[in-house]
Amino acid sequence: PAPGESAWRPVRGREGLRERRLADGTREVEYRNGTKKAVRADGSTTVKFANGDVKTADASTGKVVYYYAAAQTTHTSDPARTLEVFEFPNGQSETHAADGSKDIRFPDG
Repeated sequence: PAPGESAWRPVRGREGLRERRLADGTREVEYRNGTKKAVRADGSTTVKFANGDVKTADASTGKVVYYYAAAQTTHTSDPARTLEVFEFPNGQSETHAADGSKDIRFPDG
C-alpha cells in the first residue's frame, strides 16, 4: 500500500468483498463485480461501477450526480433546489422542477 493506506483485506462474511482505509479517513470497498465505492469521513460517497458509470453523493447537501458512461449523460439531483438536471453529450440540457415543469436547452439556442 501507499503511505497512509492500509492493505486491502477481505470483509468477513461477504465473499468477494474487500476493503481498506486511507489516511484521510476514507473507506474504500471493492466488490466482486468490479464496482468500487469510497466513503469519505464526512459521509460523502463515490461509486464507480464496472460499466463505467459513476455516482457521487454529497452528504452535506444531498446532491447526487450520476454519470451514465454509455450514454455520456450526467444526471444531477439537487434536493435543496428540488431540481433534476440532465446534460447530454450533444450539449442539450434539461432541468426538471418538482412542480413538473421542464426547461430544455439546445446547443444551437
